[in-house]
Amino acid sequence: KTTRKDPVTIAKKKFASWPVRIRSALTWYFWRLFRRWIRLVPLYLAVVFLSQSTLLAEDAGAFWPAFLQDRTLHSNCVNSFFFSNLLFINNFVPVGMADKCFPWTFYFALDFQFFALAPIFHHTHRYMKRPVFYSLIAALCGLTLYGRFVEQDTCEDAAHKTNDVSDSIVPLTADFTTPATMLVPYLFGGMLCYFHSATLNKALEIKMFGPQAMNILRYSFKNTASKQDKAVYWLLERLNSKQFRVLCIWGGFIIALLTVFGSWLVARDYDNSCSFNGRVFAALSILPWCFGIFFVFLPMIFGYGGAIQRALTHRLWTNSSKLVYAAYLIHPVIISIINCIKDHPETFEALPFIYEVWGNATFSLIVAFLFHLLIEQPFMYMVADEEM
Repeated sequence: KTTRKDPVTIAKKKFASWPVRIRSALTWYFWRLFRRWIRLVPLYLAVVFLSQSTLLAEDAGAFWPAFLQDRTLHSNCVNSFFFSNLLFINNFVPVGMADKCFPWTFYFALDFQFFALAPIFHHTHRYMKRPVFYSLIAALCGLTLYGRFVEQDTCEDAAHKTNDVSDSIVPLTADFTTPATMLVPYLFGGMLCYFHSATLNKALEIKMFGPQAMNILRYSFKNTASKQDKAVYWLLERLNSKQFRVLCIWGGFIIALLTVFGSWLVARDYDNSCSFNGRVFAALSILPWCFGIFFVFLPMIFGYGGAIQRALTHRLWTNSSKLVYAAYLIHPVIISIINCIKDHPETFEALPFIYEVWGNATFSLIVAFLFHLLIEQPFMYMVADEEM
């Protein structure tokens, strides 16, 4: 008599037959992802469900009926696509932004997916030969830029795709919402991290041996040092020069500013933005932007930068940065509610607009603090490392 085996039991037996090293690596990897998921989902659910309760409340203003018709905040959050938000794959759902729940949360999905890719890139960098790894990274960057160019072919359709409620242009296309098209900024950030970790110990050694240590090391290891060590010593020697640091920071700032200004010039003209040259610029503009930000922060991660570095690394940002996740979730909902409880539409004026922006941001941070304290922080401690 044949008995039918449980698929779970079969999977457990197959997993137990794998080498210990592979089993431990996979266990660590998926436990890491699960901890991250538990860290993010409870607050996500709380904001979505509480916002539904607010939406179904009694009419609070002249524009409240129009607010209830916005499917991105209401009906889309109870349809069959909501599971994609909980699994952080909503940026891959093949529907328009107007058919998604909380469409601005594509960034959470993108962040979670890059979080999942980080160990893969790290171990690939660790065990693969450097020329092969750098060739692989260059190929991935090339494919990313090509993918961004291909996505620009749909710019004409995207420009005419409107929201059913507000009749406003939906600007977010796949070249901003998927890992395949946003890999370049991620790789630049990883490169900056590796630069810092590779040079930090060398910088401490040089600081410990005094100001002449650089010259001693440069001539002592001229023929014996590896290429990586030579590159590290060259970078540290250049960072000791104030002219080089000023060139890095201000040069990077100017490059980033010119990229933003160039993107504005291209985007303001519809015919130009959807032309071949406009699509090429939209696809490649991410490179000078990343280079600019990279050069701005390169001296700062080593403690240089003067007042700018001290302002950016002030303790004030350490605690307030814990509210970013909750504030990013809540802020669009609060803006919509405040706009809809008004008695009449308002014309744009600079000073009232600035006042309203700061008011919305302050109120969002207060609400985000409550959500962080009551919901997010308990789960943060629940899944924290033992050392923490």
